[in-house]
Amino acid sequence: DSQFGRRSAFLHGLRMMLRYWVAKGRRALQSRNLRGGHRFDFSTDAVAGPLARSAAVSPRPPRPRPLLSQGPCWSQHQRSCASSSASSSSRVWDFQASIDALAGEWGDDIGLSIEIKGYEAWFSDGTGPWVFEELDGALLLRGARLTGTPSAPVWQFPGGLERFWARPDAVGTGDTAWSDILLSYKASRLRLRQDLQGAFANHDFDRVISMKSDWEQNLQMPSGLTEDQHRKLVVGQKLIPGACFRHKKFDYRGVILGFDPWCTYPTSWRARWVPNRPAGEAQPFYYCLVDERDRAGRQSRYVAEENLESCEFVFPVEAELVNALFVRSDQLGGYLPGPQLEQALVSQRSTGKFSL
Repeated sequence: DSQFGRRSAFLHGLRMMLRYWVAKGRRALQSRNLRGGHRFDFSTDAVAGPLARSAAVSPRPPRPRPLLSQGPCWSQHQRSCASSSASSSSRVWDFQASIDALAGEWGDDIGLSIEIKGYEAWFSDGTGPWVFEELDGALLLRGARLTGTPSAPVWQFPGGLERFWARPDAVGTGDTAWSDILLSYKASRLRLRQDLQGAFANHDFDRVISMKSDWEQNLQMPSGLTEDQHRKLVVGQKLIPGACFRHKKFDYRGVILGFDPWCTYPTSWRARWVPNRPAGEAQPFYYCLVDERDRAGRQSRYVAEENLESCEFVFPVEAELVNALFVRSDQLGGYLPGPQLEQALVSQRSTGKFSL
């Protein structure tokens, strides 16, 4: 009886698989008739140029197969009956977890919007739905292989072209409580620097010693913080407007203009330049002037906190806009905001947005 039951379940699963593949073949023929038999990538010709066009019409790799869980009539029991091994079954569920994590809205690095529903994807270039597929242990969509993570997707085409995705809003966006805490803390640290400069100017060295101790001990830390909030404030305690820095990765020097509590740049920029999402885009980001000895041409940068290292030895910074926006302080080994920058910082504390 048990052998007969297993055989019946296998035959039933086989019938369901054949029925699914017949329907899939019909849809593929219809899609080929509509699209002229070509594969398309995520980009548009106007944006991505010849490289994208050559990737779009390149010969097909070995034909991918739809995930077993795509079939509308396949239950968990039927999938397990049709699996040839335990490893292939676990791989299907790995893909299922990835597809679940990809659900929702995305934007890519060339400005397209993407919406994932179930096993299908729609793109703002007017194409879709595109169905997730599996090939050689990799998840495929629109002919591209997922090489990133579901939280920070990178899709690679056979020719090497890559497309990067990010969620429409950075993690932490709209957290006004954290924004108020960070803005208030940075403002108190900046006031201490300004008072310290005043003590130097008045030759009040007892006060200088006292305030230097307050600066190093970080006594401006507010009360009632969570452990995570306390940690984040400690990490950036010396990164305030007017502080000089060195970039940890690219080694260029500069001075900080202002900051945001989280990355506020567009989705396309975050998709391309913030790889360690979602945590990477939830940290403070800093508006910086770059030393022209390292990068010529009045350059400014938007830099993640994890890439900045406070460094007094960078002072003085050579940049055309430094004298227009800052007041130099040799005693502090850095700068204090000038009138225009000070007004921008005051405005940020009321509006939540930094703008010069």
